[in-house]
Amino acid sequence: MIVDTYDIKSNIALLRKVSIFGLLMSAAFASPVLANDTTAVIAAGGLQFTKTDELQMESEDLFLSREGIRVKYRFRNLTDHDVNVTVAFPMPKLDIRGLYVGNHDFHPSGREGDIFDFHARVNGKDIQATLDAHAFDTNGVEVTDKLHRLGMPITDLDKDHDLFDISNKLYNESDKRLWSEELFLGDYPNWDVVASYYWQQNFPAHTTTTVEHFYKPSVGREYFDWTDDMKNHFIQSDRAKSTWCPDEDLISAVKKISRELGHEEGAARELQYILKTGANWAGPIGHFRLQIDKGKASLISTCPIPGLTLKKQGNSFVAEADNFTPTTDLDILLLYRNSTGE
Repeated sequence: MIVDTYDIKSNIALLRKVSIFGLLMSAAFASPVLANDTTAVIAAGGLQFTKTDELQMESEDLFLSREGIRVKYRFRNLTDHDVNVTVAFPMPKLDIRGLYVGNHDFHPSGREGDIFDFHARVNGKDIQATLDAHAFDTNGVEVTDKLHRLGMPITDLDKDHDLFDISNKLYNESDKRLWSEELFLGDYPNWDVVASYYWQQNFPAHTTTTVEHFYKPSVGREYFDWTDDMKNHFIQSDRAKSTWCPDEDLISAVKKISRELGHEEGAARELQYILKTGANWAGPIGHFRLQIDKGKASLISTCPIPGLTLKKQGNSFVAEADNFTPTTDLDILLLYRNSTGE
């Protein structure tokens, strides 16, 4: 389903992914996302996520926008005793080559691996979440320590890190095996990162605890020609059909803009969120509210979210449901009339 500035429909939907043309075709939208709170244990190789029947998510209020994401939860301890657990906020696997080659926004916080400026708060008080980040080569072998020994950041590949200089130095002076192991393709990094933010949390017996997260998503940008590229990549391709569920509303809106703009260049941005981990708590989410702020986007393309119906409210689209169990993740495509994506 598509929502646009010309023809707003009341029944909308939500989900999935694309990339940039030519060399960047698979890189631009390798967009990292964060996720719903879940419980976890610390195990060899990093966090492992678990389910609990002692804590219930009474409510979740989720706000999504390109500029920032806010989540507020209320958790209820259902037992007669305090419950101490590791609360984790997982990210999906980050394609570092895609992040570096594509045009992404980075928001470094000064912590190794944190490109989202992530913050957390419990009962109104700021807490320091630990970032658990691991780098893996394309064969799935962990290379975190190797990259650290070589002075290579595992994720913070923004303008403050001249990766060309670092990789050339390593090639000329240090370890040419990196290339044979395919950690670099030319001057580009070629590894993945799996990471989560976590902390230990006490949930008092028969008490409700409020947990909040704030962060800035690293949203990729793809450029396209409204006439030549739009149809092939956002409507007719197999990826588009499985990701954004293009329908007659989308086709109609695209045709209208194409007639107006011809071969002018537009921009696409993708906003993702892992929602399914909200099902790791006892029972369904008591009350769930989702708000998507479209900002300056002209079109929003989504697939259905089971159990939710989005309705337009001002510049946002909002859905609410009681006893909600998330079964899908969120992937939102934002389309802009001009190439700035603003």
